[in-house]
Amino acid sequence: MLIYIVRHGDAGMATGAIPDSERKLTSKGELQAQRIGIALGVMDEVPEMVFTSPLARAFQTAAIVVSALAIKTCEPKIYSLNCLSLGASVGDVFREMPGGGVRSLMMVGNNPILGPLVGILVGGLHGSPIDLANGSIVCLETYGSPRPGAARLNYLLGEKAVAVIARSV
Repeated sequence: MLIYIVRHGDAGMATGAIPDSERKLTSKGELQAQRIGIALGVMDEVPEMVFTSPLARAFQTAAIVVSALAIKTCEPKIYSLNCLSLGASVGDVFREMPGGGVRSLMMVGNNPILGPLVGILVGGLHGSPIDLANGSIVCLETYGSPRPGAARLNYLLGEKAVAVIARSV
């Protein structure tokens, strides 16, 4: 199974008027998300399913990425998962992550859950968290159901690398 992990694009600052969960992407964040979708399309890597945190900025990122993939057959459906929200644990993600039969999936969210998830998938229960920057993507590969230490890192692309790939079309 291929697992694409995407950190949401750049978002506006939290203010007293806007709760953290409702912060939307800035124009830079929208561009980052669009470039991720284009880059994945260029690499011919399209997830079957997309799971996102219920945070507005994560859902918005997922929708823009899927739209930018420019798939001619069908777009992957986007599912909101509470296990990707603030305050959730990596254990929550493992309990809700689909297993057999799924060839590829994408998870979009924020660093407090995604960084440790990547570390545990690759390095096992004591794997170090990966600090993912906004607008970055990680591709992991695992055989069978995802479990701690069973994934291999295929690539980690930061914002600049994603932009270079996206501009190649």
